[in-house]
Amino acid sequence: MATKVSAAVCASTTSCQFTLDQATTLGNGNYGTVTLTLLAGNTIRINIDLVAGDTLINTGAGGGAAFGFNENPFVGGLSYTSLTAGYSGGDTNTTAKDNGMDGQGSFDDNFGTTAPGNTSGLQHVAFTVTRSASPFTDVNQLVSLSGNPPGSQQSFFAADVCVGTPGCSGGTGVVGASGVIQGTPEPQYVSLLIAGFGCVALVERRRRNRLAGN
Repeated sequence: MATKVSAAVCASTTSCQFTLDQATTLGNGNYGTVTLTLLAGNTIRINIDLVAGDTLINTGAGGGAAFGFNENPFVGGLSYTSLTAGYSGGDTNTTAKDNGMDGQGSFDDNFGTTAPGNTSGLQHVAFTVTRSASPFTDVNQLVSLSGNPPGSQQSFFAADVCVGTPGCSGGTGVVGASGVIQGTPEPQYVSLLIAGFGCVALVERRRRNRLAGN
């Protein structure tokens, strides 16, 4: 039986996108996006796509975590699958908000890199999670604000990034998704939009042909 979401943040239950836009040491800006997609089999895929030149690393901030996220509500016991090569593990214990992420609050779950440091990281990282105790039926089940230790901001997700490659010329630090949410259109809606634009173009072409023939 699925656990009821305590407060829905994403309008869609099947897809949602957040902007990584706040940072304590690097300064606010656009560092990339985090996209959630509900898949068949009660699985949620998380795609982390940083902007060109930035990579997801593991400097030791937040107990050695590269990425932190929360459950809504917390259940625990996640299983990680299809994690991009170069990244591993994941906090699967039963304690909520126990992973601090350097100024972006504390998180339920996280994962790190297989080679911690500033030189090992990728711009695009993806993984999927399942949960046998309470199967996922809604992306909102992975959308909840972090805990707020003294001196920290709250965020929905946090990523340890290297800004500017090679060498992290722009610095390193943890960035968070503060709640700037972008809807991710469902595929069928995208198809309808394309078809609609096609109809508009056809009508306009016929109108012009009629005017030219007069």
